[in-house]
Amino acid sequence: MTSSLVGSEMCIRDSTGAIKSLQFNPLQHNILASGGANSEIFIWDTNKLTNLAPFAPGTAMTPMDTVQSVSWNNSVSHIFASAGSAGYTSIWDLKAKKEVLHLTYTNNTGSRANLSVVAWHPTQSTKLITASESDGLPVLLTWDLRNSNAPESILTGHKKGILSIDWNTQDPEFLLSSGKDNTTILWNPISGQKLAQYPTTANWVFKTRFAPSSPDIFASASFDKKISIQTLQDTSPPAQNR
Repeated sequence: MTSSLVGSEMCIRDSTGAIKSLQFNPLQHNILASGGANSEIFIWDTNKLTNLAPFAPGTAMTPMDTVQSVSWNNSVSHIFASAGSAGYTSIWDLKAKKEVLHLTYTNNTGSRANLSVVAWHPTQSTKLITASESDGLPVLLTWDLRNSNAPESILTGHKKGILSIDWNTQDPEFLLSSGKDNTTILWNPISGQKLAQYPTTANWVFKTRFAPSSPDIFASASFDKKISIQTLQDTSPPAQNR
């Protein structure tokens, strides 16, 4: 690992490949999780500026390959989830220092979803949602870990694989998803209802996020090098692309 510190800015390096996902712990704001190539997941404590050595979360049960998504539990600070190109979503317990559970889904025709994106319910510690980037099975799955053998509900609407999801932290009845079909969709993940579909872009929408302080506003980034900013109520094409 190498690190450099200039004023209040710091650069840290420890991964051997590309970093695909970062998230700060919502309960312990100094703790950061990163996931990336070569099955790498690291936990960082940003309070330790002079000795910023990350640690791995522990023993894995399932193959990980490239880790594309990491997400902290919003109610239990030592629990987080990861998902990636191997197709599994893994649940990690930092106190136990291991992967304690994994989620996988195969439909009734034998097609297996590549669960490469994950997000936790804003307030309920046992519930989360996963999304599949498989073009042949582009579904969102809601789960309750008290019965992890099968998803609670299956949300369909995307025509190609899903690349990003974001659960509204102020209203759990709103969730955004976006993907390879160049679209962003608004859902009620509690009822399973599709609420709105926003105009298509010229390329894949690889990231979509609610504004933290204004949860009725969201931004979507696409591979046509544009960021679209819209409100939930407006399903017309955005006035400005940046």
